[in-house]
Amino acid sequence: MTATTFNIPDISSNPQPVTVNTNGRAAAVDSKPVALATEDKTVIDAINTNTAALSALLTALTNGSGNLRAEFYSGGSLVDPTAAGAVIGGTAAGADIAFAPVTIGGKVLLAAQTALATGKVTDAWFDSLGRGVFTPYPIDIQASQQATISNSTSPVTIVAAGAAGKKRHILLLTITNESTTTDSLVTISDGTQTRYWWAKAGLTVGVPLPSGVVWKATTAATAWTATTAVANVANIRFDTTYAEI
Repeated sequence: MTATTFNIPDISSNPQPVTVNTNGRAAAVDSKPVALATEDKTVIDAINTNTAALSALLTALTNGSGNLRAEFYSGGSLVDPTAAGAVIGGTAAGADIAFAPVTIGGKVLLAAQTALATGKVTDAWFDSLGRGVFTPYPIDIQASQQATISNSTSPVTIVAAGAAGKKRHILLLTITNESTTTDSLVTISDGTQTRYWWAKAGLTVGVPLPSGVVWKATTAATAWTATTAVANVANIRFDTTYAEI
């Protein structure tokens, strides 16, 4: 077979010469791309079927706005994260941890926040160094005050009144009786409640309160005072730590 050249019309009916070699194949230089005819029903039907399936899949993966939709599963069951009370966690209670832990955060509060009603949600409380506050009175709202009674039964202020709307609760109180001979009963009061302590001569006594426990002030903007029962005790000293909220 000898090489033969044929004129084959292209899509615009322009003749295109194609040389067929002796092996029956077109020469490489004359190779042409071939377009798939739309009349090929089998192929077109398959394309339409796959397009419909892809469209249905994409619709199932998106919401009505066309955004990708995420689904949550817990224990193999689909969970609706919008349902009331729904909580999505990485590991079920009682199971070994399976995922990296999630960090928690909160608000830095250098003063107590306004009291919330029962049932309201609140943020976790942290001090200015990021330490979690798990007692009612972080160091940022604590202060101390000193006072002395000398040969008198008149009351002395051991914690001054706070600002309007603020209460000052006693966290720690130490009483030092500098007399070497005379004991005295000491009365502590915020004007409504009264507490008593025995001040032995020559000793310092402390009233430490467990974490979270306080001598709670009755009313806001009210001072705490101390009074001795004996008039001739020289220098009974008070050192009081309190929290204002």
